[in-house]
Amino acid sequence: IELVDRSGKSVSKVHTGDDLKLRIRYRVQPGVTVKRPGVGFGIHRLDGVLVTGVNTHEQQLFPDQITGVGYYDYTIKNLPLLTGTYDVSAAIQDEKFTTTYDWWFEGFRFDVLPRIVHETEGVLTTFGQWTQQAD
Repeated sequence: IELVDRSGKSVSKVHTGDDLKLRIRYRVQPGVTVKRPGVGFGIHRLDGVLVTGVNTHEQQLFPDQITGVGYYDYTIKNLPLLTGTYDVSAAIQDEKFTTTYDWWFEGFRFDVLPRIVHETEGVLTTFGQWTQQAD
């Protein structure tokens, strides 16, 4: 598992609002074919709270098979996470999520550094902005 910034560089520190990719690399043993795999990520805060979980099937990505070496990228625009440290878990499973081919529990840790946002509580920013007007 790795975190990749806009320039394609692997990083472990990002800022709220950054564009980035979560990358999961795979290597299928020679002569083995994994049919219709599902790949997923979970991001947890250090206190165990699940921030988000997503998998390829939710976005209708159903490759017939994978062989050899490759990777999946999950692109995040404007990372909404607030300052903190987060763990990423990832798995490659069959299409019904009943057989696990590989699983990395808390396989990658990253830090989100502050950027100018107006929320200080919780897990994420809405990137919202207040306005006021009198009636």
